[in-house]
Amino acid sequence: DPVGHLALVNAHPRWIAQAFADALGARAGELSELLASDDARPEVHLLARPGALTAAELADQAGGTVGRYSPYAVYLGDGDPGGLAAVRDGKA
Repeated sequence: DPVGHLALVNAHPRWIAQAFADALGARAGELSELLASDDARPEVHLLARPGALTAAELADQAGGTVGRYSPYAVYLGDGDPGGLAAVRDGKA
């Protein structure tokens, strides 16, 4: 069961893997890559609330990096944003 195997390897229920395979149609050979991509942890973006703290301060506190496209953006490489004091305090 190739679809079941890929579902197991990529931590998806079989029915979801089958739905992806069906949606891919003739491109079903891309299923493994699609499931792996779908299972990857998304990048977390934070917003330093203007007047509360700067993006540089938030990046220092969070261990992240200042974003490229907004003066308020911070990219968080890993971790739980809910564990950050700035998020809990409404500053981010």
